[in-house]
Amino acid sequence: MKTLEDLIPVLIERTKEGLVNWRERDGYKNHFEASVHSKYNVSTWEWEDENGVEGISIGLRPIDATTVIDSIAYDTFSSKYGKIEELFKIAKRKALNLDVVIEEIYKELDDMIPF
Repeated sequence: MKTLEDLIPVLIERTKEGLVNWRERDGYKNHFEASVHSKYNVSTWEWEDENGVEGISIGLRPIDATTVIDSIAYDTFSSKYGKIEELFKIAKRKALNLDVVIEEIYKELDDMIPF
């Protein structure tokens, strides 16, 4: 049986291929989601617990609901943290359109005329 964890490498690859469109989730900080199924959204977000331990989660929720129906979370101490961090970073990069932003900044810096 496939699990939510099994989706992580597939989501990473499909995002790199430009097939998954991530967006910021309204009203949430560092929370990105994508509609990858006609009825469900996949989300990834950063968190910090009451002891200051940081981590990243991935969750699945129906498109018309606010409640996550399945989720996994890995803190920075987990051996599985690297893959979920990779997903979070690529989702953030796509949602915030960072490739375009960086390219625009690079072009402006390149076009500057030295005095």
